[in-house]
Amino acid sequence: MKTAIIAALAGALTAVPASAAPESLHHRGQMDQQRQRRAAESIQAGAVFSTVSDDITSITGTFRVPDPFAPTAGPTSANADRATFAVSIYVSLGGLAGEASASACANTTSTLRAGVDVFWDGISGIVTAPFAWYQFGTPAENTAFGYAGFGVAGGDLVRITATAAGTGNPTILIENYGPDAKVAAGATPRESAPPTYGVGDNLGASLCKSEASWIVEAYWLDEQPRVPVALANFTDVTFTELAVKTKSGKTGDATGAKLVEINLAAQGGQLTKTAASAASLQVKRVLGGA
Repeated sequence: MKTAIIAALAGALTAVPASAAPESLHHRGQMDQQRQRRAAESIQAGAVFSTVSDDITSITGTFRVPDPFAPTAGPTSANADRATFAVSIYVSLGGLAGEASASACANTTSTLRAGVDVFWDGISGIVTAPFAWYQFGTPAENTAFGYAGFGVAGGDLVRITATAAGTGNPTILIENYGPDAKVAAGATPRESAPPTYGVGDNLGASLCKSEASWIVEAYWLDEQPRVPVALANFTDVTFTELAVKTKSGKTGDATGAKLVEINLAAQGGQLTKTAASAASLQVKRVLGGA
C-alpha cells in the first residue's frame, strides 16, 4: 500500500514552540504502539459502537468545527503563551487505536477514518488554520493524508461518512456545509472531497467491520518519549446526524455505544465529559474551567 506521513506536530506538554505549528500536521501511524499504553490513561473521548455478530457497513457523523484556545486551568495552562494546543475530531470505521482502548478489532486489521484538527498558537495568541485529513491502513502502516485543496474553518459544519458495503473498496467522504448550515441532511455541501481519494484497493479485505466510532482526540506526537499533544480548550464538540448501519440492515446511534473519556494525568486527569442521546453525542472539555 502506498503510504504517506503527515509531519509530526512540533510541541509537547512542556513549552511547545508554537512557531513550529504551520508544519504541524501530526503523524498518525504506528497505531500498534498506541494500544500498549497504561490502562489508566486515554487519549480519546466519544462513543464506540461495536458488534460481534454483524458487519458494520457505514457510519456517519456531523459536527461543527470548534475554535480552540488555551486552557485556563490545569498543568498545561502554565504554557498558554508559548505552547501549541490542539484537538482532533473524527469519524472512524475499524478498530479504536488509542490509549487503554479495549478494541473489538485485532491489531492486524485496518481502520478507515477522517476528521479535522484544530490548533491554538500560544505565542501568536491566534487560532491557526484547521486541517482536514483521512487515514487508512493497519496499525503498522503510516497512512495519514491531508485533503489537498479542501478548505475548512472554525464554525463550519462538517459531515463525514465511511462506507464498506459489499465487496467493493471501502470509501470515506468528507463534506463541508459552511458556517450557516444548521444540518447537513437535505443540504448541498459547499465543498466535498472525492470519496475514494487515496484509499487503496487492498483495504477491503483487512478492514475491521466490528467497530465504528465518533471521536475527539489528544493525538500522539511523533516524539521520543511519545506524549499526547497538549489538549486545547474547545468548550464542546457535538456530533449530530449520527448513524451506523450493518450488513443485516440494522441501524444504530450513540445510545448503543460505549462512551470513552480523555484522561491524561500529566495534563490534569479527566479532560472531557461525554454524554449521548439518540440525536447527538456531546464531548465537553473539562478540568477546573479549562
